[in-house]
Amino acid sequence: MEKVLIAGIKGFLGRRLATILNDHYIIFGLDRDNSIINLAHKNKEIIIYESTEDSIEQAFFEHKFDFVINAATVYKVEGSIIPIIQSNVILPVYLYELSEKYNAKLFINSDTFFNTGLRNYDYLSEYTYSKEDCINWLNIVKGNCKIANMKIFHMFGPNDNPNKFIQNILIRLLNNERFINLTPGNQKRDFIFVDDVVNAYRVLLEKNEVIHDKFSQFEVGTGVDTSLKKALGLALRLINSKSELRFGALDYRDGEIMKSKANIGSLVQLGWLPNYTLADGLKITIDSLKS
Repeated sequence: MEKVLIAGIKGFLGRRLATILNDHYIIFGLDRDNSIINLAHKNKEIIIYESTEDSIEQAFFEHKFDFVINAATVYKVEGSIIPIIQSNVILPVYLYELSEKYNAKLFINSDTFFNTGLRNYDYLSEYTYSKEDCINWLNIVKGNCKIANMKIFHMFGPNDNPNKFIQNILIRLLNNERFINLTPGNQKRDFIFVDDVVNAYRVLLEKNEVIHDKFSQFEVGTGVDTSLKKALGLALRLINSKSELRFGALDYRDGEIMKSKANIGSLVQLGWLPNYTLADGLKITIDSLKS
């Protein structure tokens, strides 16, 4: 079986990648906390390496990974921006250099739809800029190990960070919070369920031999954009919540992105299609929050 290293394995995306890919690959992890994790219902422990320079190279030297997936990220920190630069720029570039040194076949980097080259959207600007810088550096250092950059759109699903938008709103709806103040809600997003994202990564691993470019970029979404007003109205009905969604109580953020939709053509050509509708994903996520 081929070996896969997942950086950020204890995060939302990383853990789900490990759970689903575990059936067909030997999985190793990289995280700030190197305690062993046990995948639920898999009866299998995964070895985790600490994300220090020496520990990372030791992992590559010992196991000669076939594939490396970077799912580690920092969104925002108070005070210094150094942790964002270290996690979102330095770590992935270092991982790629080791992937090249130890002859990995494919390096998959997790990117964001915020990284569109537009500079007028202030929300999470440090995060967005760091993701853009990472891509610039990967293009500079790219070698024989192929790079696939996954520009993920609005991902959601069970066990996401409770501060993330969809997860936070679902929790508040389940708690029947009396009022939830929101913007007018006309901005459109391409909502994609986490398992569809993981399956896009899986297809790249399986089809890596037909990817010929040294650097390839894939947009990971459903190809369908839905307004926040419609998406949250659907969530309200699925939960049968007593909350009132107060659309228009808040102003849009400066430079708000009003429309974002993935172009999934490149992934479709490799044989991938999303399997979950927005309603499907919301139902699964809601059930997980109830349990």
